[in-house]
Amino acid sequence: MYGNLSPLYLPPVKVNGIDFWDDGLLNNNPIDQVWSARHDLARNDSGVYQVPVATCVVSIGTGHIKELPGSPSG
Repeated sequence: MYGNLSPLYLPPVKVNGIDFWDDGLLNNNPIDQVWSARHDLARNDSGVYQVPVATCVVSIGTGHIKELPGSPSG
Protein backbone atom coordinates (compact mmCIF):
# COMPACT_ATOMS: atom_id res chain seq x y z
CA MET A 1 0.00 0.00 0.00
CA TYR A 2 1.35 3.37 -0.97
CA GLY A 3 0.60 6.59 0.80
CA ASN A 4 1.64 10.16 1.33
CA LEU A 5 1.39 11.65 4.80
CA SER A 6 1.71 15.27 3.67
CA PRO A 7 -0.97 16.20 1.12
CA LEU A 8 -0.16 19.87 1.56
CA TYR A 9 3.46 19.31 0.52
CA LEU A 10 3.27 16.42 -1.93
CA PRO A 11 0.82 15.86 -4.80
CA PRO A 12 -1.01 12.56 -5.37
CA VAL A 13 1.08 9.76 -6.88
CA LYS A 14 -0.04 7.41 -9.66
CA VAL A 15 1.23 3.80 -9.43
CA ASN A 16 0.15 1.25 -12.04
CA GLY A 17 -2.70 3.55 -13.06
CA ILE A 18 -4.02 3.96 -9.49
CA ASP A 19 -3.97 7.33 -7.70
CA PHE A 20 -2.65 7.45 -4.13
CA TRP A 21 -2.88 10.44 -1.78
CA ASP A 22 -2.72 11.25 1.92
CA ASP A 23 -3.74 8.26 4.00
CA GLY A 24 -5.38 10.49 6.59
CA LEU A 25 -7.86 12.34 4.36
CA LEU A 26 -10.67 9.87 4.93
CA ASN A 27 -9.30 7.57 7.61
CA ASN A 28 -6.21 8.11 9.76
CA ASN A 29 -5.81 4.36 10.09
CA PRO A 30 -5.78 2.90 6.57
CA ILE A 31 -6.69 -0.61 7.77
CA ASP A 32 -10.03 -0.44 5.93
CA GLN A 33 -8.23 0.25 2.66
CA VAL A 34 -5.76 -2.59 3.29
CA TRP A 35 -8.58 -5.01 4.10
CA SER A 36 -10.43 -4.07 0.89
CA ALA A 37 -7.24 -4.19 -1.20
CA ARG A 38 -6.70 -7.85 -0.36
CA HIS A 39 -9.34 -8.61 -3.02
CA ASP A 40 -7.36 -6.63 -5.62
CA LEU A 41 -4.22 -8.57 -4.71
CA ALA A 42 -5.99 -11.93 -5.03
CA ARG A 43 -5.99 -11.93 -8.84
CA ASN A 44 -3.38 -14.08 -10.51
CA ASP A 45 -1.42 -13.15 -13.66
CA SER A 46 -4.26 -14.29 -15.93
CA GLY A 47 -6.74 -12.02 -14.11
CA VAL A 48 -8.62 -14.91 -12.50
CA TYR A 49 -9.94 -14.08 -9.04
CA GLN A 50 -8.74 -16.28 -6.19
CA VAL A 51 -9.83 -16.27 -2.56
CA PRO A 52 -7.62 -13.75 -0.69
CA VAL A 53 -4.82 -15.28 1.35
CA ALA A 54 -5.05 -12.55 3.99
CA THR A 55 -7.66 -13.49 6.57
CA CYS A 56 -6.45 -11.33 9.44
CA VAL A 57 -4.79 -7.92 9.71
CA VAL A 58 -3.34 -6.52 12.94
CA SER A 59 -3.30 -2.74 13.32
CA ILE A 60 -1.11 -1.57 16.19
CA GLY A 61 -1.89 2.14 15.88
CA THR A 62 0.33 5.17 16.27
CA GLY A 63 -0.55 6.72 19.61
CA HIS A 64 -3.37 7.81 21.86
CA ILE A 65 -5.43 10.89 22.57
CA LYS A 66 -5.74 12.67 25.89
CA GLU A 67 -9.19 12.32 27.45
CA LEU A 68 -10.82 15.68 28.05
CA PRO A 69 -12.89 16.41 31.17
CA GLY A 70 -16.57 16.10 30.33
CA SER A 71 -16.01 13.85 27.31
CA PRO A 72 -18.23 10.74 27.11
CA SER A 73 -15.32 8.43 27.99
CA GLY A 74 -13.45 10.82 30.33
